[in-house]
Amino acid sequence: MHATADREPARRLMLRSFCVVSGALALAVAAIGFAPGHALYAGDALEAVAPVASAPVGLATAALVLAAIGVSVWRRPLLANALLWSVISICLAVFMLAFTAGPHFYRDGRPVDLPATALENQLLLALMIVQLVLLPVACTVFALATRAPRPEPIARARVHRIGQTGR
Repeated sequence: MHATADREPARRLMLRSFCVVSGALALAVAAIGFAPGHALYAGDALEAVAPVASAPVGLATAALVLAAIGVSVWRRPLLANALLWSVISICLAVFMLAFTAGPHFYRDGRPVDLPATALENQLLLALMIVQLVLLPVACTVFALATRAPRPEPIARARVHRIGQTGR
């Protein structure tokens, strides 16, 4: 079953499934980045509440760029596009992790992480696992499973020289 017609729908389904999962995770990460995530206490009094992301707009921008590239992979579901998306997501992951850094060195008090911070960390971890591990592995397995078989080797031709007499 190595026919091209048989593997095209399977490839599109696989890549588009990754687009949906990664896009949903990226949009959730972007949305939760604005939620209250750190309670800042000075002594026993609550002084302020900081968002989950230290730079929510930057996190949302990086997540939306990741989702936008996913839309382009949805439109042209090729293994090469998906692998390029995975490589680009490595760079975006660095920014997303930097943007989710909390206020660990608060000037007079101590920060306390709220549940939204833990949820954000879990979603970001899931997104990075999908993009950096599962997507390349799935593309590799799919490419290996659907590659065309090697053609049978052709027997060497025997060359007869005309006009030569046997020795």
